[in-house]
Amino acid sequence: MTSEEAEAKRPITGVIRVKLSEEGGLDDVEIGEETSGAIQLDRFVHLGDSDLSDLDITQRVRFDRGDLSILNNFISTIGTEIELIDSENSGNTMHLWHLALGIAKKSHFECLGDFSDLDDAILHMAKATELMDDGHPDKLTSLWTLGITQSARFRCLGNASDLENAILNIKEAIALTDYGHPDKPMYLLTLGICQRFLSQHLGNLSDLKSAILNIEQAIHLTDDGHPTKINCLSELGATQQILFERSGDLAALENAILNTAKAVELADDGHSSKPHFFLNLGIAQQSRFKYLGDFSDLEDAISNMANAVKLMDDGHSDKMAFPLALGNAQANRFDCIGNISDLENAILNVNEAAALTDDDNPNKPMCLSYLSNLQHSRFSHLGDLSDFENAVANGEKAVGLMDDRHPGKPGRLSNLGSLQHTHFEHFSDPSDLENAILNVEKAVELTDDGHPDKGLYLFNLGNAHHTRFNHFGDLYNLSTAIANKEKAIKLTATSHPKKPTRLTGLGSSQHARFGRLGNLSDLECAISNHEISVELRDNHLPVKPIQLLGLANAQHSRFKRLGDMSDLEDAISNIEVAMKLVDDDHLSKPVYLSNLGLVQKIRFEHLGDLSDLENAISHIEKAVQLTDEGHLDKGAYLSNLADAQHTRFQRLRDLSDLERAISNIENAVELADNEHPDKPGRLLNYGNFQHTRFEYLGDLSDLENAISNIERAVELMDD
Repeated sequence: MTSEEAEAKRPITGVIRVKLSEEGGLDDVEIGEETSGAIQLDRFVHLGDSDLSDLDITQRVRFDRGDLSILNNFISTIGTEIELIDSENSGNTMHLWHLALGIAKKSHFECLGDFSDLDDAILHMAKATELMDDGHPDKLTSLWTLGITQSARFRCLGNASDLENAILNIKEAIALTDYGHPDKPMYLLTLGICQRFLSQHLGNLSDLKSAILNIEQAIHLTDDGHPTKINCLSELGATQQILFERSGDLAALENAILNTAKAVELADDGHSSKPHFFLNLGIAQQSRFKYLGDFSDLEDAISNMANAVKLMDDGHSDKMAFPLALGNAQANRFDCIGNISDLENAILNVNEAAALTDDDNPNKPMCLSYLSNLQHSRFSHLGDLSDFENAVANGEKAVGLMDDRHPGKPGRLSNLGSLQHTHFEHFSDPSDLENAILNVEKAVELTDDGHPDKGLYLFNLGNAHHTRFNHFGDLYNLSTAIANKEKAIKLTATSHPKKPTRLTGLGSSQHARFGRLGNLSDLECAISNHEISVELRDNHLPVKPIQLLGLANAQHSRFKRLGDMSDLEDAISNIEVAMKLVDDDHLSKPVYLSNLGLVQKIRFEHLGDLSDLENAISHIEKAVQLTDEGHLDKGAYLSNLADAQHTRFQRLRDLSDLERAISNIENAVELADNEHPDKPGRLLNYGNFQHTRFEYLGDLSDLENAISNIERAVELMDD
């Protein structure tokens, strides 16, 4: 909610003073708002000659929302006088009558919200301005008042012409203002803010750059001790942040951080805007972290956002924005280092933001959807079903709060589809996957190709089709997945931060089709897309290891197809780099350790270097150690470890390797129920290892158990 919107909800009290004299001055008519922080309306113009016999020479009255009779009488009387006065015979006073009526009408609009009052206000202010020459002493005030009123109508109705006219009038007012005029910085700041609004509305970067120049000039004209200096610095930082987001200009982001940090430094803790300064500084630092990957930026962002939350007044209209931003930064840190406490805190903060937001608030669906995503993430890591149920409930509520015309509806549909997609992967209910595809398809349908999120929805739709292929084997779904991901990439600029991720996803789908059809061109395309993805990412960014692993897997497949050892070497090298980028306490670390162990074992099998096998066993053992007992991948790691230990037994004939292999494969078998797709293979290996021990030791029970396990494996295999 803008500050203007917030003020409109507060009780309005004010003062109307009408002073009639033969030689009126600029202070002869005042309608001043006394509401703290309200838009300044306390400087008006004199009425000049008048014959308002019903009014005393000086009247001082108060009005509020419940009693507007004084303001209404004032408007009626001035309107009557304007109709009675012949403009050609009114001397130099007609412009003052129009300006006074315009200001009163604006005040009436702010009390009741009737847009016809705002239209009338602008009409009379424009008439007053038209009636004055540039040299008239009141021309500056008239232009300024007209400009800010047009700006107010733009914020209400969104008509760009109002903002363009406001900018023209404020520029003209500035041209009439001497260099040393005390209000010149305020005029320049307001002009800059209007230009920023226009740039955001129409997308013209030149307006944004002009806004920065004007706010910089306002700062230059303002002493450090002046109370408006802080706000000028904050507005400059906010505008520079927007320029970075629009253009990717890193210098603009650096300047945004410097200026917002200075605003924080100059503001006392009691300053009403200090929480916003902290918040904006944190947002800018988080943006720089995402751009450059310097983890200290993320730490500083979280610290500053936490300060913002501490200083924020509970009754403030945009209180929800503070815990929401803090939760987002904490979730960002969780993605980087995998510390579950960050995810817990993120959920707490976003949940608080949702609780602080009424259902009719347009930001409520976004807040609920994000909370849903975080709960889904915690479910994925900890397996608590209540998290998933809450995630789905919040996702459905977010979608239910919007009709199809709501611009945020496609995003909420896509998020809900992702949740249903995940639920299918955990519980294999086909209706979840069907609903996921339907919701994301609708998100795509509701979104124009020019929308910046169209690529995201297409990519998510491609992922859902890929999953349906994995589970049901219909090649049409895999082809559809590839087609949607290709469309997503075409809509994604090379500089887009998600371009590498989408290239990795496309490469994975192409790799899967190669596995199904054996067409080498699919594998070559997959490797090419993975390579481009890796090249586009800085090593310090958290998704780089995932991309390196995808590339390594594709290179491994090409090695198996063509036998070129350089592919295997490259695969090992890429996984080693990926593994170094992931901390031991990160939840995904075992994935990299296990994959590295597997390719090292393969290189041992081709080259016979025992150190490869030793390293393979060491890495897979560490993967097992770092994986909780209830984790879904624990069985796979145990099975891989058993296979490597069995291989070493065959090379060195150390019975302890065989014993460990049998123990680990037994545990892997126990962790898989009969519906698990890997259960037959594990049983087969279990039987083979027992058979090996029978041949080595001659214990008949090993042979009997081997036969039993192989029979069980055969029973579980599909015909």
